[in-house]
Amino acid sequence: DSDDLEERVNRAKTLARSEIKAHQWDRYNFSKLNLDKELGPFGDDLMRVHCDQMPLEQFVQDFEIPCRPCIIQGLLKSWPASSSWSFAHLAERFPDARLKCGEDDDGYKVKLRLEYFVEYARRQQDDSPLYVFDADFGDDGK
Repeated sequence: DSDDLEERVNRAKTLARSEIKAHQWDRYNFSKLNLDKELGPFGDDLMRVHCDQMPLEQFVQDFEIPCRPCIIQGLLKSWPASSSWSFAHLAERFPDARLKCGEDDDGYKVKLRLEYFVEYARRQQDDSPLYVFDADFGDDGK
């Protein structure tokens, strides 16, 4: 229910960012800014390369060997997760999964259940929102 969601999210916020009071999370209204208008449009000069339109050998010659950066497009189109890993699907499949969304002042993990985090992410307008991360991802335990 909505009250339970708000209570759990506020508790996580308080633990993860004790220096921010509950009424201050959106005080600057950053979520309402039109950054293109405020900062001007972002542009870059990186070449875009579609994975289906350049043979590997040419990619190696044009980008890998000269260490030339580029943006590779089209890599995720056939990856099943790109269509099935929606917030709704993950929340339905793993509602009780507990995700780290911060650390308290003593260094302990602050966690939210996935179903609560998904709803928070949909609604939030915080200046510095909670986010999910795994500091141990890729750690082989050594």
